[in-house]
Amino acid sequence: MISTVSRNSIIDYIDYAKDAYLLFSTKNYFAKFSERESSPKYYFTDNGILNLFYLDKLPALLENLVAIKLHNKYQENLFYLKSQKTGIDIDTRGAS
Repeated sequence: MISTVSRNSIIDYIDYAKDAYLLFSTKNYFAKFSERESSPKYYFTDNGILNLFYLDKLPALLENLVAIKLHNKYQENLFYLKSQKTGIDIDTRGAS
């Protein structure tokens, strides 16, 4: 039996995980305000948690580890850039 979860429930659970310091988010630096606020990227604060969920783990673990290190150094000044042409994401520090 497949059950569905409402969008609001997912948002609540993400907020709970952020409040418990299990997740943190980054925003697209050059996106429009509405896109920036509605489409952040989420990372786990510990690679051990992420390790439980992925089969092809190495790329996801490496990306998450880099995001953790950058987040520890720059906190709320951490953003990502998403190329419209290639779809590649780059984590970066915003202007202080």
